[in-house]
Amino acid sequence: MKEPKYVTKEELEKRKATFEYFKSIADFEV
Repeated sequence: MKEPKYVTKEELEKRKATFEYFKSIADFEV
């Protein structure tokens, strides 16, 4: 999957939310 040249604000928000989600899971596992 190719990275776009630029990301929209919505995409950044989505990525941030996903990152926080996985981070919380990782913290939970530890």
